[in-house]
Amino acid sequence: MKTIEVIKRMEMFGLSKNLKSISFKEFKEYADCRLYGRGKSRIYIVFCGIPKQNLISFYPPKTTKKESLKISYQYYLSMFDDLDNNEFIYGNVACTQRGYPLSYTVY
Repeated sequence: MKTIEVIKRMEMFGLSKNLKSISFKEFKEYADCRLYGRGKSRIYIVFCGIPKQNLISFYPPKTTKKESLKISYQYYLSMFDDLDNNEFIYGNVACTQRGYPLSYTVY
């Protein structure tokens, strides 16, 4: 899936406006930062969107919740650098019991 298609989907729930990025303050309002895993294997995954309809997720490296939001916002901003990029997966994600992505069903 190309970046432009992902950004158009994000417009449906307010994560972009006229193919432009939103501010970090607005991003934090839409972001839901969830902790997965146990012990040293914990990771925050940042979700934005409407569950079971149109959900975008960011997988920052292991860090604090605050840093995970900042890193996810940087990932989000990088999407607007090249609208023809083709590095996004669209579909269902199967996760392990610790919450890490295991497999993808791509549409």
